[in-house]
Amino acid sequence: MTNNLFIKRYDDPQRCSAAAAHHDWLAGLQSGVRLPHLVTRAPRHLVFERLPGRTPQVADLPRVAATLGQLHDAAHRRELRSARLDQPHSTSTGLALPDFASPRRKALHRAARITGIDLAALDAVLGRG
Repeated sequence: MTNNLFIKRYDDPQRCSAAAAHHDWLAGLQSGVRLPHLVTRAPRHLVFERLPGRTPQVADLPRVAATLGQLHDAAHRRELRSARLDQPHSTSTGLALPDFASPRRKALHRAARITGIDLAALDAVLGRG
């Protein structure tokens, strides 16, 4: 491996394929955010160009947040305007994005069971009770 490449490894081909599809979708948003070019795809790894610079530090968080906001804005304008938080969404490229709410609801229920919080009250707060 040379210094200008980064290899991202995956436990199984499905995760690798999903990561490549997500990268392609994000790159296709034309957000103005520079994403690393996907150089090579293999069943269990992706090879990306290594972008110049350094790993962000705490002082860089406002810039990182602004960059993520730029990506989210482009995704909303181009693809997600009609998406619902409680339902999966299929993008124009055929990428299936899972719903936002279910995994968070499950995590809250798991935390509620551990801490002894009343699940009926939690469901009421989440709009399911």
